[in-house]
Amino acid sequence: MPFRSIQNIISSIITALGINIRYAKIAGAAELWNPKIHLNTKKLQNSQSLTGDSTMSWRCLKPYDHNKNIEDTKWLVNGMIPQFAFIPVISKSGVGKSLFVEWMAECITHGADFMNMHTIPSSVLLIDQDTPVNTLDRRLQEFNRALKSPEICDLYVESYKGYNLADGSLFNAIKNCPACLVIIDSFHSISGTLDPNSTKDMAIISDLKQAIVSQEKTLIITHHVSTHSLLTVDEMMSTENISSLSMGSSTIIEQADEFFVLGSKSADNLKKLYVRPVQKRIPLDIKPFIAVLKENKANKTMEFTFGEYYNSHMIQPEYGIDKDILLVLEQEYGNSPVGVPVLFWKMNERHSMTAIRASISRLVEYGKVIEHKDKPRRFTYEYKPTAVDKNLLKQKLAWIK
Repeated sequence: MPFRSIQNIISSIITALGINIRYAKIAGAAELWNPKIHLNTKKLQNSQSLTGDSTMSWRCLKPYDHNKNIEDTKWLVNGMIPQFAFIPVISKSGVGKSLFVEWMAECITHGADFMNMHTIPSSVLLIDQDTPVNTLDRRLQEFNRALKSPEICDLYVESYKGYNLADGSLFNAIKNCPACLVIIDSFHSISGTLDPNSTKDMAIISDLKQAIVSQEKTLIITHHVSTHSLLTVDEMMSTENISSLSMGSSTIIEQADEFFVLGSKSADNLKKLYVRPVQKRIPLDIKPFIAVLKENKANKTMEFTFGEYYNSHMIQPEYGIDKDILLVLEQEYGNSPVGVPVLFWKMNERHSMTAIRASISRLVEYGKVIEHKDKPRRFTYEYKPTAVDKNLLKQKLAWIK
């Protein structure tokens, strides 16, 4: 009997029995029944090696259901910290990111609002390998007293235990702890022998993220801004080149589901923390804001409170204003301090008074201008030359009076 006739008879029998051959296992004569499901040996072996199932079942693709139910994003902090996510918190050293995440940990374990956002009471693991033990204990106790309510969930603290990514000890610590949220302070302290500047070494961040998500946990990790970044706080709150902020490899930003950029102006003495949430894979419901640190030494309490949204008063620097002010101070006045009204007049109203004041604040913060307090509420400013500035400030501008 011809082979084609045998194939037709087998197909007829299967059809009569009501078997859908597209769902048949790839074995033996199944390949003959329907050529459309034929897979070459190499692809089959690769698939089996990933699943470990030599009798793997295959099914046809189903059309997408546009009417299926979609689960809403689950949050630890409503609209701000999602569950099952990887979230870096980056800033310059000494800004206050450790205080920020410690306050967040206390709020979540107490079920208290964090920056006016409702929290879901959850257990937290804080791995801190940067802060001295006594200092960390004091801060956590002051935060706890400020909340004035008992903990609903447990806070686990591991301080200076030497956990790192290179030897797997960090993975084990996270796996063995029942906490829903893991906070690591900071990334460089858990790198071990890995090179933070190596894209190859930092590929382990992907493994860390997968381990966290597979255990249905959320990971927040603090990280430093690049030492090459000269951006002011205002510029950090608005720059689009986010990847350039991260120290070392940009992998940590690329893997993030969202992240936070934190800044603090020296004049605020760490009392104000500028916070910029940046969404990537998960939409956020919160805009940049200012968190205010309040301390009561008499009651030994400390807490962050929501100040205001940053966008409501952010002033974008006028083009070239910083350079213009440095030129006027250096070329026209040398070592003689002058006030803002004089700068406004000397620059022939090229820039607004408000913009000049904002620029002066930035230049003072970066040490390029010296501020003198002559009388109460009266300040004058003097150019502080640097080697770089001297090369840049040789040109003369026609608009100077």
